[in-house]
Amino acid sequence: MPEGGMQGGGMPMGMPGGGSSEVSATFSNMTLNGDMVTSMTGESNVIINLENATITGAITTATAVPVGEPSYEKYYLIGEVTNTYCATDDKYGIKASLDKTSKWIVDETSYLTGLTMADGAVIAAPEGSSVTMTVDGVNKPIKAGEYIGKIVLTIIKS
Repeated sequence: MPEGGMQGGGMPMGMPGGGSSEVSATFSNMTLNGDMVTSMTGESNVIINLENATITGAITTATAVPVGEPSYEKYYLIGEVTNTYCATDDKYGIKASLDKTSKWIVDETSYLTGLTMADGAVIAAPEGSSVTMTVDGVNKPIKAGEYIGKIVLTIIKS
């Protein structure tokens, strides 16, 4: 587990202990590198909460395609998929929330269905790039607020 701890809650419908239609994870007091991806957008929402945390990577929905055909000899292929980051028309998606001391460095175009930014929260691109945001196809400034819809954070490499 990362330093600072991780809290999670909620299990998708149909899972043991389920009953909630969302999966949530809170990352506090840490720095993260890597992507947070869900391709199970027909099953449940994924909610990512950043509290005094920084992430460099994508937070996005995707489609998933299995890698190879699992067999007795190739057991390691079970659950192995290739994700293609894209928007979803499914019932659910991924939502991100940044508190006033959190920062998201978007290093790959990301597709969300909800975004909440507190005053002081930062969404930026890596050095040498820029990031733009659209909500339902309309350009929006990246600033504090709550956004719901088809949100795309696009990276433009210089």
